[in-house]
Amino acid sequence: MPPHLEAALGTPGQRIAIAHEADVHGVVMYAYSLLHTMLVSSALVTVVATVVSELAMNIVKYANSGGSLRIALTTTGRTAIEVWAEDSGPGIFDVGLALQDHFSSNGTLGVGLPGVKRMVDEFELHSVPGIGTSVRVKKWLSPCSTVSMDQRRMPRSPSVLAHESPQLARDTKPHQDIYATVNRPCFGEVLSGDRPIVLVLPTGVLIGMVDVLGHGPEAHQLALHCERLLMAQASGAVEDLLYALHRDIKGSRGAAISLAWISSNRPQQVTVVGVGNTLLYALQDKVTPISAQPGTLGGNMPRLRPMVLPLEAGDVLLLTTDGMSERVDSRQLLSLKNWPLRRIANEVLRVYGKVHDDAACAVLRHGP
Repeated sequence: MPPHLEAALGTPGQRIAIAHEADVHGVVMYAYSLLHTMLVSSALVTVVATVVSELAMNIVKYANSGGSLRIALTTTGRTAIEVWAEDSGPGIFDVGLALQDHFSSNGTLGVGLPGVKRMVDEFELHSVPGIGTSVRVKKWLSPCSTVSMDQRRMPRSPSVLAHESPQLARDTKPHQDIYATVNRPCFGEVLSGDRPIVLVLPTGVLIGMVDVLGHGPEAHQLALHCERLLMAQASGAVEDLLYALHRDIKGSRGAAISLAWISSNRPQQVTVVGVGNTLLYALQDKVTPISAQPGTLGGNMPRLRPMVLPLEAGDVLLLTTDGMSERVDSRQLLSLKNWPLRRIANEVLRVYGKVHDDAACAVLRHGP
């Protein structure tokens, strides 16, 4: 076993008390630090952080007397991260109902437990009304999610976050896609309100772009919230995803979002839907731009009209926010089609990124 795995697995699980939202932030940061020792991919880190955040927030929202989370790395032939959430709150009177999508006892969207169950490999829930609730989840740290020491030590610009994983879709045979993302905050800021999303599921691949109105810490937090909801509810009905997100963030500063879904059942086409100033470019034998519909999620939401575009192996999908200039040179974009995806993303940001706005793009190459 590699030395960095031995060191991480030798770390005992830590139980962290949860009573307030500040404790949620603390336990999420602990999960981040623990996974950093494992050198896992950014996509898996996001999944685990979302699971930890949801379980901790459930304690804050529903257990008046508080509770705790314990996070540990385990191995029984395979390495995994395991999370136990326990509280002595009112308990869950109907566990089956609580695990249904869109159920909530306090009027919120209610995606926490169903979303957590979908994102992990093992899920156990025990609850006794009047006594409390315990949840145990496990997420495998598979070989394809591990980032090598050499990759982690590569120098990177602190203002640009990029990821590329040619092995990402190893467990989803219909898709041998690879992707890359870049995300840069507005000049003078350290956090970005733009959020590229790529999620590979057995049922298909979701690629998306979130662009929260404005920039700075508040925009960044809302972008993270949108990402977590989209990951928890990801499915082939992309318009339903946007309607659900619109209801959840209604009254906020709002966001522009585009989503593209490639189904395992229909891998030769992509369904695209978007609202606001986000754009998708399909790099095929020519460049086809697909603009989002006018409007704002959380504000003036239009009736959505998804578009379906045929795909062939080697086609590239590029999603951008309005932090990228819309005055693109189609011939130049097409000349980048066969470049490594990280290079494409960085080149698009370099040429078309606006300095005084958050800027991000996501690139995905469709496989056979």
